[in-house]
Amino acid sequence: MTGRKKFNRFKVKTPEQTILARYLLAFPTKTLHFQPETLPPINALTLFGNEQPLYLDLGCGRGEFVVSQALRHPDRNFAGIDSHRKSIYACVNLAAQHGLQNVKFVHGDLRWVLDKAPDGAVSAAYLLFPAPVMKKKYRQRDMLSERFVRQFHRILEPGGRFYFVTDSADYFQAKHRLIKDLGLLEEVKTSAGIEGGITRYQQFWEKFDETSLRAEYVKAGELCGR
Repeated sequence: MTGRKKFNRFKVKTPEQTILARYLLAFPTKTLHFQPETLPPINALTLFGNEQPLYLDLGCGRGEFVVSQALRHPDRNFAGIDSHRKSIYACVNLAAQHGLQNVKFVHGDLRWVLDKAPDGAVSAAYLLFPAPVMKKKYRQRDMLSERFVRQFHRILEPGGRFYFVTDSADYFQAKHRLIKDLGLLEEVKTSAGIEGGITRYQQFWEKFDETSLRAEYVKAGELCGR
């Protein structure tokens, strides 16, 4: 956990208000709890004004991955979600630098933000290198609990995909087993290796020969070779 916290220690320029208005939505936890109806739904039509497929980066960090995907796929919408303000500002600055029209960011607690995504609104969701919570006393921080797996299944469209990557073998095995036991997501493939990933976190740890473990899933009963 300590090593992960170091990645939040960086300087970032606060984006101008016009840039923030273009790329950022704030979902305060208090509002999510007590006035959720005042916040917009997380779907393509509301966020982007179109019906292009929506892809979510859950815990998007500084935005390297989600911005790279938005650049590669202009026919798709991308939304990055993170609770760390400095990281979200870095995301916004990066998107503005490229003048992207198909990406937005949500500043909020992922544990509650996904409640605002309607059923079947998401084409794919990525969970890349979450903190590998293994101790019961920290389970509320776990981004891949049974509750989250059920959320992913609910918000994914028919044939929707869920991608999970971690550097922790114990965490990978535990979560792979959880997903299999729940039966809501079907395994498409798993892999392991040094991939030269896009995110700063992956690039840093791969220098020390830390292997990335990757799994891809599809909504149960909807394995369609997409």
